[in-house]
Amino acid sequence: MFTKAEKIKLIVLDVDGTMTDGTIYLDNNGIETKGFNVKDGFAIANAIKEGINVAIITGRKSRLVEKRAEELGIQYVFQGIHNKVIKLNELLNELGLSYEETAYMLASQMAAPNSPQWFNTGLHWAYGIDGKSQGHYYV
Repeated sequence: MFTKAEKIKLIVLDVDGTMTDGTIYLDNNGIETKGFNVKDGFAIANAIKEGINVAIITGRKSRLVEKRAEELGIQYVFQGIHNKVIKLNELLNELGLSYEETAYMLASQMAAPNSPQWFNTGLHWAYGIDGKSQGHYYV
């Protein structure tokens, strides 16, 4: 597992159901709110510090996503994307990377139904993050 993790140069995440618990709150004025997991943010920020690129590819559009990406230093943010695999392939081509160098969690796959995902990737050991399983699938 460690050998595979050492090859990772890009982490690609969806938002709803991957960086959040999948809940979208709308108030009476139509203002959207999401809850992002702080432990996910810690792991993402540390991955970036270690030189790993992080990207968001999501089907919805939200200023909240832009704000969270800015806070964490996520360089690649693609919103309103309905075919995430095509966008992922375009990004890999742009960066000259392969799937073997990429860890991805897209909610349109069964591999990422909830957050925090870091407990399932095997990468949580690097940051000493521990927590109770939330019924995730392992990726």
